[in-house]
Amino acid sequence: MLRCAPSLTPEMLQLFDNMPPLLELGSENLKKCFMITTSYLLLNPEEFLKTYSHVIFQGCANLIHELKPEGVVVICKLIETVFKLFPIRGPEIFRPLLPTIFEGILEKEAYPILMSIYLSLFARLILKNQSFFFNFLEEVGTMWNQQPEDILEQLLSFWCEYMVKITQPERRKLTALAFTTLLPCTSRAVVTLFPDLFYPIVEVFHDVMREDNGSQFDYLVMGDRDDLDDEYETEHDKRKRQLSLQDPVFNTPLHEYTRAQLMVCEQAFGAERFQSLIGSVDKEIREQLEEFLK
Repeated sequence: MLRCAPSLTPEMLQLFDNMPPLLELGSENLKKCFMITTSYLLLNPEEFLKTYSHVIFQGCANLIHELKPEGVVVICKLIETVFKLFPIRGPEIFRPLLPTIFEGILEKEAYPILMSIYLSLFARLILKNQSFFFNFLEEVGTMWNQQPEDILEQLLSFWCEYMVKITQPERRKLTALAFTTLLPCTSRAVVTLFPDLFYPIVEVFHDVMREDNGSQFDYLVMGDRDDLDDEYETEHDKRKRQLSLQDPVFNTPLHEYTRAQLMVCEQAFGAERFQSLIGSVDKEIREQLEEFLK
């Protein structure tokens, strides 16, 4: 019903009142419950979140500590959908859960699929809600009695090393976009790791860049893609595609974004300091980067 519905009626919305008891039943119904929740989110994001954000959060909060990693993946994918739809409001809804997810990253023990989704959530924060991200580091620093800069350095160091285990091109590009977003930041952690950030960025260039008639393009960028219209496509499929078109992974060419961010970086640090930072990048990596940015 939800997948084929063109719009959300009050009666359909009210049916979601039955969801909390189903979530309490646990893992047997979990995947179906979260698929239904995602369908509601895509059908009418504003109305649904206004009415049921507390139910979604509470369901996630009650389950995230009890489930096996496969179940936590389902929860995190729902959270990621909310982040995509509401880059500013979404993180506020799930703010109490984020320290648990962040701790899961720094403990370095989550299995690869779950870890890549954990990192993707924070990549989306860096890309779309940097003020929230840096405020979050301050909060976590206070909770753990650590300096935010030290926590950021731990995160970025691990993230750079972990890139080899992130296999999905979309999630790899998301990381590259996040790292590129951080380049103009004058924080000590970013400056210290400035040359290290370029290794995964250039790796992702090799992943996503293609050449056609002498010009390079990012193959993940979808454009309008009207050619994908399909008579068998449900309304839900169309909504998913529209959400993808709003996603930086699918609407932002990596080479253009990197070029623009490097210009911002030069303005932030000044020409002399910027040249010094770029000079600290491995020569071979720098040459490959220059080829992609030509």
